[in-house]
Amino acid sequence: MIYNLADETPTGSLIGNIAENLSFNSIRNYTYLFITSMKFQYINDYIKITSNGDIITLRHIDRDNTNDICGPLNCCPLLVCQIE
Repeated sequence: MIYNLADETPTGSLIGNIAENLSFNSIRNYTYLFITSMKFQYINDYIKITSNGDIITLRHIDRDNTNDICGPLNCCPLLVCQIE
C-alpha cells in the first residue's frame, strides 16, 4: 500500500486509513509496522497510526526543507519517494 504526501502537508492531516484501504471491518487484531532504513529512522516523529487505522501527520511536512524530512532522502523532489 502506498500513500502520497504533498509538500507543505500540515500537522494533523489525514494521509489515509489502513482499515478502509484493506477492507478490514475491525483492525483490533492487526499490528502495523513501519519498516524503515537508516536513511529515515525517525518516521514515528512524523506519522502515527490511530486505533481506528487513520494515518495522521504529527508534524508539518516540508519536502523542500533538506534539514527536515528530506535531508536523508534523495528522492523528495520526485513525484513518488520510495524508501529502501
